[in-house]
Amino acid sequence: MMNVNRRMSPSAARNHAILLGVVLSTCVCSPVALPRAASSEASANKVEWVRSIDEALKLAQQNDKDVLINFTGHGWCHNCTLLEHEVFAQPEFAVVTEHFVLVELDFPSAVFDTEDGEKDASGGAAETNRIKRYREWQSQYLVPGMPTVVVTDAHGKPVGYTGYEKGVTPASFLNQVEKYRDARLARDRELKEADGNAGKERAAHLDAALECVAPFFGGLEDRNGDPLLNWYADVVAEICRLDTDNALGLETKYERRRQTLKSFVEAEKVFAKLNEFQLKSQYKEALALIEQVLPAVATRKSTGAWWGPGNSTSNRISSIPRRSTMLADCLPVRN
Repeated sequence: MMNVNRRMSPSAARNHAILLGVVLSTCVCSPVALPRAASSEASANKVEWVRSIDEALKLAQQNDKDVLINFTGHGWCHNCTLLEHEVFAQPEFAVVTEHFVLVELDFPSAVFDTEDGEKDASGGAAETNRIKRYREWQSQYLVPGMPTVVVTDAHGKPVGYTGYEKGVTPASFLNQVEKYRDARLARDRELKEADGNAGKERAAHLDAALECVAPFFGGLEDRNGDPLLNWYADVVAEICRLDTDNALGLETKYERRRQTLKSFVEAEKVFAKLNEFQLKSQYKEALALIEQVLPAVATRKSTGAWWGPGNSTSNRISSIPRRSTMLADCLPVRN
């Protein structure tokens, strides 16, 4: 552990303090900061958007369609305005209603910016209840930032996520959501095959069904969670039960996925606490926390729970020892 009694010059201390701010701000996982737009742009197309997922699911089941949910923020979310203007407001987008029921959940800025935003909603009890329901859907579908577009089946299970990307066009957006619909159809074919089998064969088809949609859910940091474990927990549980001896390797596969999610949640708690210490300039407390979690980091690394190709959480966690040294250098000088 670094010597916390070491002295440094005032200029060096200032430089290290600046470095500390940069380091912590880049390693802490905080809510998405979205740019504000001066005003929202009215939709020019003629497609119909409903304002309730419950209503959309009823319509989807009646008309054999999937559902497209747009989590947005008119008037304050810049990328939401761009998505509206470049895709939803274009005449070419109207063809989407052939296969999808459209839902728009428009969050007021006060709701998104506060931890308990429904308290800031204006418009009386009805508006407050509406916003409360929106927040519940936001949590259920693992939507940490806006705009987020979720494609689901007629029963609300997600099959793909997307949002705004620079250069998006109605054609590219439609291609993307149709790809999700194709994945849903492939999933359903595998589920139908599973219904005609038992034991290991059933487990294999159930796993194949999940693999049809899992690639379109994004990473843990994109969702702040795992939609597959969140929405398909019953299927995962059955797969593990049918492969309890791990003959197909499926029990290990999904247990590892659970453990990866658990490790991610634990890591996010650490970074949230570091962020809190940063805001309060409590550097000694931050250093103590880092030293406390170092043994856990070593354990996770040796077992591979946090480590894997492209695992950004593992990269952030593995940098903790380096941050520990920087924090020690930034601590106030003791007399």
